[in-house]
Amino acid sequence: MLEYIETTWTQYINTGFIPDQDTRVVMTYIFPSVAPAGAPLGAYGFLFGARKNANGSDSSQTFSAVYSTDGTFRSDYSRLYDITSLTSDFYDQKLTIDQNKETVKLYNEQNEYLVDYVHTKKYFQSEVTMYFPAAHTGNGLTAVAPLKIIDFKIYDNGILVRDYIPVRQISDGAIGMFDKVTQTFYGNAGTGSFIAGPVVGE
Repeated sequence: MLEYIETTWTQYINTGFIPDQDTRVVMTYIFPSVAPAGAPLGAYGFLFGARKNANGSDSSQTFSAVYSTDGTFRSDYSRLYDITSLTSDFYDQKLTIDQNKETVKLYNEQNEYLVDYVHTKKYFQSEVTMYFPAAHTGNGLTAVAPLKIIDFKIYDNGILVRDYIPVRQISDGAIGMFDKVTQTFYGNAGTGSFIAGPVVGE
């Protein structure tokens, strides 16, 4: 088991899960102020996402969260651009996002909330699977975020269906996320390789 895996702008996980209005995602991550080589800062990136399109209406059928390096955080629920909040201190610290149905919270290790918001309840189902740390938009990939990913959980109407931890496989050395629910290794669905964090357990 690793402390984290890190992206270099082109690596992401395809969860195989299609979200709807009752999905919950809990993700712990670190956004480094100095990104690894090949991961330019100054552009936006998704923590996670699944959306039919990017037209900004309820037809987007989106469940996602995205940030940019100027401190702008956005949570999308059914439609894009549903909330934009400014946070000024999220570099180089462990943060957790808990997007639970229409409620979204972003907080640090001291349980100080950077975002605490409730969307208008909607009823929808995406047509595509969820990616992280990126968005699955229609048939394409959008905006991988340069993150250190510590863990990632998905709940389907209160039932835990994915529980990812960062690992390096013993058999072939591949770096990715292991889902404790399905006992399945999820490798990089993009290009290049994840960067492995320190080993913290077996």
